[in-house]
Amino acid sequence: MFMFLKVKIWDVEHGAQEKLSIPGHEGFVTSMTWNEEASLMATTAKDKMLRIIDPRAKSIVSVKILLIDLLFGKIKFLNFVGGYLS
Repeated sequence: MFMFLKVKIWDVEHGAQEKLSIPGHEGFVTSMTWNEEASLMATTAKDKMLRIIDPRAKSIVSVKILLIDLLFGKIKFLNFVGGYLS
């Protein structure tokens, strides 16, 4: 069974070279978004976890438990308040 348990970023301008691979989710990744400066990305998954990732440092900055299942939901950075909405 094919599962989306990692967040991956590729450089498609240079032959689809993989630039980042962050494991950690224990369920399908269902949503991903960048903040306004493209310095952080947020992911949610079926494991009901929100992860804030710093792609330049190749590390997970923060992990939060979501109170709802976001199978069909989305995550969005709220740049004007420095938070996020799920």
